[in-house]
This record gives sequence, structure tokens and C-alpha cells, in this order.
Amino acid sequence: MTTIRPLHLLSRVAATFALSAVLATAAQAQLTLNSYDRGHYDSSGNHTASNTSYLAGDFGTEIYRSFFVFNLTDLAGSLTSAKLRINNPFGSSPDANESVTIASVGVSIPTLLAGGTGTSIYNALDDSPNFISSTQRNPATTGFLEFTLNNSFLNYAETNFGNLIALSFRVTSIQPNSPDEFFFGNTGNSVASDVQLVLDGSILAIGCPLPEEANVPVPEPSTYGLIGAGVLLAGVALRRRLAARKA
Repeated sequence: MTTIRPLHLLSRVAATFALSAVLATAAQAQLTLNSYDRGHYDSSGNHTASNTSYLAGDFGTEIYRSFFVFNLTDLAGSLTSAKLRINNPFGSSPDANESVTIASVGVSIPTLLAGGTGTSIYNALDDSPNFISSTQRNPATTGFLEFTLNNSFLNYAETNFGNLIALSFRVTSIQPNSPDEFFFGNTGNSVASDVQLVLDGSILAIGCPLPEEANVPVPEPSTYGLIGAGVLLAGVALRRRLAARKA
């Protein structure tokens, strides 16, 4: 029978207490994911795979819908809230506010990103359910627009931890034969950080590092106090057990 030395057992107990306390703290996190890819389709069904500009609404002779892809392949856990942040360099509308929807995409992500022509993918950028509850936004507001995502999105994201996800963005209040009314003009060759997904909850990283920037809180001093107290109690219990055996 293998004999475990008291000091060796104590070190193992201490390590277990320390690891449990740190993991319990680190699991409560806010994670900001930059977009994996982004782009748009026009109403004739055109998208060039290398074009990362995004545009949504009526511009010129076409109506545009945007898509945003995020990498959740290294994530697990549960969510309490989420926001979609989109940089809006320029927008225009004859109306003070426009109604928009953010939803899932009804085609596979490889098909979405491949681009091409035809209206099937454009039509698929109108899936359901709607992931936002409040849909009114002013297109002329520049800078990052924030959209709070609802419980339908939280369920969708949790179900798809371990995969890529795609979100669509479209304007639903376009007036027939109206002048230009659109979000996200002049995005040019956009970069990943122009579109961000902010997740809050008990989020765990399966791999290391996380796919993008993770803001994981450092353990509070009280956490280290709990670790020390746990180790002390384990030591006292071990000492009593050894004393009982000698008696």
C-alpha cells in the first residue's frame, strides 16, 4: 500500500483549495470578441468575399443587409447579458429614427463568407428570431452603436459555444422610393475591432488564449484570504487525523 507523506498530502490539499478559488473567480468574466469576419449583400445578391465593408439600408439603387461573424469555438459556460457594438462612420435617413433587426443567418457560414451572386443568401439575412427588443436607432449617430441582445440571443450563443456564429443586420423601416436611408456608410475596408460582441456571464475558455481579448477579473484580496483559510483548516484536520492514528 502506498503511503502518502503528511506534507505531500497537505501540499495537494492546498493546491486544490487554491485552484478552486481562482477558477471560481475567473469564471465570472466579461469577454469582448472582435468580429471574425463581416460584410454585406445587396438586393441583387452580390457580395465579394474579400470586401469587409458593411452597409445596411437603402443606398442608390440597391438595398443592403450586413452580416457579422464571431468565433465562439474556444468558449463554454453560460451568459447573463450580451451587446453588439458596431462602428458607424456615417449614416443618412429622411427619418429621425429607423427600425432594425439583428438575427441569425439562414445559411451555413462557409456559404455566407464565400460570396457570389444570387438572392438566396441575401434573403437568408432575415432569419428569426429577432435578437434585439428595442429596434429604434438614429442612423446619423456616429461612433459605436450599442445594441443590447435579448434572451433569444443568449440561448442561441450558448447553444453554439464551440462554433462560429453569424448575425444579420437589416433596416426594416425603409420607405418605398425614398431617398437614401442607411446605417454604416463609408466603412471601407473595415477591421475586426469595428464590430464587437460583448459577453457577460460564467464564461470559460476551453483553449488558451481566448479567441480575442478577455477581461477576466484578477482575484480580490478576500479570495486569497479564503485560500489561506482553506489551507489552514486542511492542515488542522490533517494534524488531528495523524494524532488520532498515533493514539
